[in-house]
Amino acid sequence: MKIQILFALVIFPFLNCKEKSIPKTIEKQSIELVSLPPEEKIDENRLIGFGCYFSGRKSEPVKVMGKLLTKKDYIGIRAKLSAKSTAERYLATAVCTTLEAKKVISLTPSEQTRIKQNMMSPDKVVFCSGCTFEEEFTMKELLASGHLNNWLKEMIQ
Repeated sequence: MKIQILFALVIFPFLNCKEKSIPKTIEKQSIELVSLPPEEKIDENRLIGFGCYFSGRKSEPVKVMGKLLTKKDYIGIRAKLSAKSTAERYLATAVCTTLEAKKVISLTPSEQTRIKQNMMSPDKVVFCSGCTFEEEFTMKELLASGHLNNWLKEMIQ
């Protein structure tokens, strides 16, 4: 008996269904496509970063300068004052200036001239502080900003 009642309850609603009206014409809907801006490629030779991308890694110029500082390879650091990479030139300028101020090294007149040229350079450097902050500066602006102060204190003791 229970099966018959259950069967009737399940089948009965389908017997009362009315035919749904189906529209004869289909209206075209316009869809507006929004194109995404192209992915911005950052030149690694201009990137100074201490926690870049999802991995939070240091940029290559920061790694290179960090290794030179750890080894106390002051000749290697001085050589970077004329590097092809804008970021390496910037880091070398900041490091050499700090080392000279702490009386760790003594710069030659040609190195001092090179540092002055680097400080006035209109070349752009991209400073990255994780995914939340990334900005392009001239070397002069970035040197004046003090963004490297904590890193320099940590690396040069």
